[in-house]
Amino acid sequence: MRWTTLRTLVVVAAIAVPAGAGTLNVGSGAQWFFSSFPDLVGYTQLVNSTISFVNEMGGVDGQVDTLEELRGGPGVTISQSIGQAFGIGARMVMLRAGVATEGAWEEEDENLEVDLSLEVGMIAGLAQVSLGFVDGLLEISFAGGWGMAWVDHKSDFEVLRDPPGGWSIPFAPATDDRRYQSGGFVGELGIRAALPLRSGLALGTEAGLRLAAFGVPHSNGRMLDLSKDGNPEELDLSGVWVGFSVTMRFGL
Repeated sequence: MRWTTLRTLVVVAAIAVPAGAGTLNVGSGAQWFFSSFPDLVGYTQLVNSTISFVNEMGGVDGQVDTLEELRGGPGVTISQSIGQAFGIGARMVMLRAGVATEGAWEEEDENLEVDLSLEVGMIAGLAQVSLGFVDGLLEISFAGGWGMAWVDHKSDFEVLRDPPGGWSIPFAPATDDRRYQSGGFVGELGIRAALPLRSGLALGTEAGLRLAAFGVPHSNGRMLDLSKDGNPEELDLSGVWVGFSVTMRFGL
């Protein structure tokens, strides 16, 4: 049984590898990724409740914009592989997403400034296997590796240091300015359709699914607990992406 399985693998490799095995593929791409960020969105909703509360307070001049919904952001990729019908290579992925607001309220001639930003990012190095169809015009890829992710959080609500008398603030974000980091496994499943422009050069559109759950980030031993409820937030960049890419193919 073992020899039968081995012979089968040898036959598959003998057919797949020569079909484009002498091709070097170098590519780069841009993408937009979508993720739900459940824990971080919960925090931004608490912040927005405070901003809306103060915006609607009587006797307070000025308006501060609430935070936009954190749902995704841009990314870039760099890849290199050998083979066309069956390719093996490496891929680097870099992602970023963030929301921010700043402004000021004025109460009894006192200027109360607000400055808050929340940014997440990831960089990952992945090993990649790809299967090409229709002369490389359609490609399915599987990738897995290790990534490092972070949360940059800056919060300064001057109004919350000494709230005016009678104010009952629904939520008080802690003053903070630090980076929280975590590492973990990253996996991807992608599909790409290519449009050849000339010999060796092709444009492509792609979409895929990414698994990138990093657990609770830390900063110098301090867990990420922006909501201050004793339940640390987890950083999860899992989701889908869409984008385009440029690939150069060279014969070896």
